[in-house]
Amino acid sequence: MRKIHELKNIISQKSNILIIYNPEKGLDATSAGLAFFNFLNKFRNVNVIPKKIPPQLKEFVKTPKAICDEYYSIEIKAKNIESIFYEKDDTLKIYLVANNGQIKDDDIVVKEVVEKCERCDLFIAIGFEKKDDYLKTLKEYNLPEDTRETVCINNNENCENFGKINISAKSGFSLCELLTFILKHIDEAGFDKDVGEILIFGIKSFWDGKKLPNKTLEIINYLTQINQKWNSKTLKQ
Repeated sequence: MRKIHELKNIISQKSNILIIYNPEKGLDATSAGLAFFNFLNKFRNVNVIPKKIPPQLKEFVKTPKAICDEYYSIEIKAKNIESIFYEKDDTLKIYLVANNGQIKDDDIVVKEVVEKCERCDLFIAIGFEKKDDYLKTLKEYNLPEDTRETVCINNNENCENFGKINISAKSGFSLCELLTFILKHIDEAGFDKDVGEILIFGIKSFWDGKKLPNKTLEIINYLTQINQKWNSKTLKQ
């Protein structure tokens, strides 16, 4: 509880927050990142990466606010490029001329890169058990590996603690279950139907095909009740 109180305090002091979740942790981490984004989006400038939103969640995820300047880079691995030119009207067409041989599809990689995040004053890392994996993701998105404050949230008690605040749970529970507990104690009123739906989706994805523990069923029931209250409130309005 003390660490959650510290998290609540540090969020209240920051204006621009970037949530970075570990895509290697699957839909559980993705859902946790998107749910936290939706939760904070009500009262903070917040963004989230990666922006790979599962089709099942697109209707629930809010539009990110622009706190990072974004662009797409095209990485060309082929060494036989003689010249390059482009045409731009309604669409952008890029032409590559090879001096010999062919250019393979694998030689061209399009990446989304976050170029500038000077305005971000807090990073929230979700699902990174090792600092090296976190730094690898920062590098992939061209984010600075600096000393700005980082909060780490993990569902493995044996993970590396590389943040200013480190919140972890015993292994065997999903990130979305841990995040439900965290958000409930930050501000239960901040829950809405979208946050609840995303968390339930993440929890069920984590336990896919397995028998749900009683504690997990209690959490899903809690989130379902939150959603029902929100629906009732919306209907009355």
